[in-house]
Amino acid sequence: MNTVEAGAHDTGVQDTMRLTMKIEACSGVFTLLALGALAPPALGQCEITKLTASDAQCVDQFGDVVALSGTTALAGAAHDDGATGAAYVFELTPPGWVETAKLTASDAEISDAFGFSVAVSGDTALVGSLFDDDAASGAGAVYVFDRTPSGWVETAKLTASDGAPNDHFGWSASISGERALIGARAVNGFAGAAY
Repeated sequence: MNTVEAGAHDTGVQDTMRLTMKIEACSGVFTLLALGALAPPALGQCEITKLTASDAQCVDQFGDVVALSGTTALAGAAHDDGATGAAYVFELTPPGWVETAKLTASDAEISDAFGFSVAVSGDTALVGSLFDDDAASGAGAVYVFDRTPSGWVETAKLTASDGAPNDHFGWSASISGERALIGARAVNGFAGAAY
């Protein structure tokens, strides 16, 4: 297990902000950190919750990408099921964080790497599928999921209007309200583009 910490120490207040990422081989670990000051209790607190996929397998790469919006956490696992990929939804409930859904593409194919990127805002989630080939071989796609009373439902599949082979549309994804921004790092010989 490797632990990476990044932070700053203010010697005047003797208060340290710390971000911790845990990596455990073959177990797929996503450490959720409620950031706070690591200091005496009167100055702040930091809670850590360890989230794992209910069906974790070696090399799934669960937690390689993560997103958080309010009480919803999303973790990608692009190598789940032979790199077909998946994304896991966790909700904060009174007893703690609970896995509530495993998102997969309706047209999933082996090696699509669904879950390579994830984003969530309110009741909408985006999941990138780096090697999806609808627009062209390896052009990539991003799937839109909406939370409904019956659970998370795939509602759209986004591809670049000018998708070309190996563009990697879905390398990164971001969402805020009703607006999304999708990265395609390999467009035009790795000049890259955002849509």
